[in-house]
Amino acid sequence: MFGSYEDTKCRIDRDYEDTKCTIDRDYEDTKCTIDRDYEDTKCTLDRDYEDTKCLIDSLYEDTKCLIDSLYEDTKCLIDSLYEDTKCLIDGLYEDAKCLIGSDYEDTKCTIDSDYEDTKCLIDGLYGDTKCLIGSDYEDTKCLIDSDYEDTKCLIDSDYEDTKCMIDSDYEDTKCMIDVMRTQNV
Repeated sequence: MFGSYEDTKCRIDRDYEDTKCTIDRDYEDTKCTIDRDYEDTKCTLDRDYEDTKCLIDSLYEDTKCLIDSLYEDTKCLIDSLYEDTKCLIDGLYEDAKCLIGSDYEDTKCTIDSDYEDTKCLIDGLYGDTKCLIGSDYEDTKCLIDSDYEDTKCLIDSDYEDTKCMIDSDYEDTKCMIDVMRTQNV
C-alpha cells in the first residue's frame, strides 16, 4: 500500500508537474509571444523615436555648436581688434595730448606774442596725429569690415546648409544669425 501510495503520489505529482509544465510552457510561450511582439513593437517605436530624436539632436547640437563657435570666434576677433584699436588710439591720443600739452604750456609761457606760430605748431602736431589716428582707424575699419565679410560669408554658407537640414529650426536659426550679424556689425 505504501508502494501504491508512492506510485499514486508519483503519478499525481508527475501529472501535476506535466500539467503545470504544459500550463507554464503555454503561459511562457504566450507571454513570450506577447512580450516579443511588445518588445519588437516597443523596440521599433523606440528605435524610430531614438533615431529621429538622435538625428534631430545631433543636427541641432552640431548647428548650435557651429553657430556658437562662429559667434564666439567672431566676437572674440572683433573684441580683440576693438581692444587693440582702442588701446592704440588711446595711446596715440595720450601721447599726442601729452606732446601738445607740454609744447603748448612751454610755448605759452615763453612766447605769448608768437601765438600764431604756436597755434601753427599745435595745429601741425594735431594734424599729424589726426592723420595717424585716421589711417589706423581706416585700416582697422577695413580689417573689421573684411573680417565681417568673411564671417558673414561663412555664416551665410553655413546658414544655407543649416536651412536645408532643419527647416523647422529655420526661424530660430535665422533669428540667432540675425542677432549675430547685428552684434558683429
